[in-house]
Amino acid sequence: MRSIWLAAIGLAVSATAMADQVDFALNNDAFSASYSSARLGNGASVDADWFHHTDRGDVIGLGLKIDQIRGSDTASLGGKLVVISNDVKDASALAVGGAFNFGLAGQPRVRFGGHAWVAPSVTSFGDADGFVDIGLHVGYRALERGEIYLGYRYVDVSYSKHQDLKVEDGLMVGMNLSF
Repeated sequence: MRSIWLAAIGLAVSATAMADQVDFALNNDAFSASYSSARLGNGASVDADWFHHTDRGDVIGLGLKIDQIRGSDTASLGGKLVVISNDVKDASALAVGGAFNFGLAGQPRVRFGGHAWVAPSVTSFGDADGFVDIGLHVGYRALERGEIYLGYRYVDVSYSKHQDLKVEDGLMVGMNLSF
């Protein structure tokens, strides 16, 4: 019981020292939301995300990554478990990849960022033969801890016995908030 209390106190103290982030993006047909918590410490973070397309289903992810932070610039590498639910076939995958977000030299409020998560057939399950989620964006840090952006996102699920399903291939408007 004592170790549980010590762990709870440790998490509470680390919560004040680490930054959490929420990100929302949308277009006419799709919406995404993600939450990232650096409460693990030592540069590690846990991510949870949800992508919904009105006609092509949902993609839910839970990941673990290592972050490199230098000022307001970040880069990360890691992996995540992805669950895919749609009308073609439900599937899952274990994807590897990372993300970045950097300020423009001389104009640190202008931001460039992106992510890439890829799962080959060996780590794709439920008739899935692969998974790809790639995104790029350009943004403006309107507040010290708030960025608005315009981005492109491509999400595709390959199936071994069905046609591939392009979940998203288009522009999205979004915001990223740190707290």
